[in-house]
Amino acid sequence: MERLPPLNAIKAFEVAARAGSFTLAASELGVSSAAVSQQIRNLENWFGKQLFVRTGNRIALTDAGHAIYPQTAKALGDIAAIGQRMLEGGMRTRLSSACRSRWPNCGWRRGWPRSSMPSRRWPSMSVSRTIRST
Repeated sequence: MERLPPLNAIKAFEVAARAGSFTLAASELGVSSAAVSQQIRNLENWFGKQLFVRTGNRIALTDAGHAIYPQTAKALGDIAAIGQRMLEGGMRTRLSSACRSRWPNCGWRRGWPRSSMPSRRWPSMSVSRTIRST
């Protein structure tokens, strides 16, 4: 896996860029504006580029900030969508089992009751079973 930038700093960057203010970003994130500023500095150090121009209490994205903002917003949106689908049960775990047997009924009688246990224990899991004759 490629080296990732600090994800908390990416989140702080996305919110600050969208809000146009470290103070508003801090309010949304539930942290202090100094914490947001520190996260942004960490990210700027990581990239080796300034992402915001700071003038007094105002901030504006630099060209580098404008370049990465759409991708960071999309990536965080995708992560949020995955989390929502998981919470709603839309992403099911699938368990597949297969065996070969000269006596297919043997697998049917012995293997089936035990292999159905995962679906009873974890109802969001999809279980499929196959027995093939040899």
